[in-house]
Amino acid sequence: MRSKFICIITGLVLTIIFGALSSQAAAVMGTVTDGEGNPVVHAHVTLKSPPWQPFTPPDYAVFTQANGTYFLPEVEPNAYRIRAHKPGFGWSGIIIEVTGAEPVVIDFQLPGAGPQGPPPEIIEVSGLAIVDTLGMNQYFLDEDEDGTPDYHLDFGPPWYEPGSGATRPENGDFIEITGGLIDHQFLLDNIIVFEINGLFWFAPPPPPGPSPEDAAANTPEGVAKPHIQSCSPNPFNPETTVAYLLPKAGNVKLSVWNLQGQQVATLIDGYRDAGSHQVTWNASSLTSGIYFFRLAAGSDVSVSKVVFTK
Repeated sequence: MRSKFICIITGLVLTIIFGALSSQAAAVMGTVTDGEGNPVVHAHVTLKSPPWQPFTPPDYAVFTQANGTYFLPEVEPNAYRIRAHKPGFGWSGIIIEVTGAEPVVIDFQLPGAGPQGPPPEIIEVSGLAIVDTLGMNQYFLDEDEDGTPDYHLDFGPPWYEPGSGATRPENGDFIEITGGLIDHQFLLDNIIVFEINGLFWFAPPPPPGPSPEDAAANTPEGVAKPHIQSCSPNPFNPETTVAYLLPKAGNVKLSVWNLQGQQVATLIDGYRDAGSHQVTWNASSLTSGIYFFRLAAGSDVSVSKVVFTK
């Protein structure tokens, strides 16, 4: 009888523990590529929980970075319709289930192979910042200062830092924004923030035409942006080598981040000459999982995803 009672109590405790674990928020992440396998910059990735009514705002939303990756660090357990979209590239979406602390990796390939229209209109607006108080990292701009939002502001994932010293606004701050306007017929128009109060945030997407690499090769200076070139091997165990390019000499920081938005290693933090460089990272002291390399050089930031498997 005593052992049976202990088993019942143990079962209840385990049920409580595993129930708590299953209610933990999880990261949702992946890449968005076009029909030719190239990364899609500033694709809009949204998660919406049921009921999936049209023209209702998503629960979570983010835009892809320069290498086509997106990252939502804390998504509550639920069923979601996840969708990636960009004008000229088309859209793709599926139903997913977020069940616990394990990350959910969803890669999209959009049917289009390039923009077929002009890039977002670049506008300059100012007003008061409205920051939501529900913990969803939503930012808005009240242009006429009447207490209601006129634009939704997209600053990227919560862990993103531009390296320029710019910071996200506090509720009620007066701000000046330069960004790319995305018209929305039914919801608030969205502004992808390129500058806040004169400081760099995101680089505007390139206009239709040659790739940034081709355009850089045809300029007199042959200038390209600092970026991570490759991570090899990937997946890796326990070491991977990161190759990165610096078009000009300067201070650079190469750090490693986990899915919880925590910095787990700093590989480089100091002055480096111009050119291609390599550094090897050993992750043997960490757990298997997905990690991000973040290269910051001046106002330029490049991020790359790697998978560590023991």
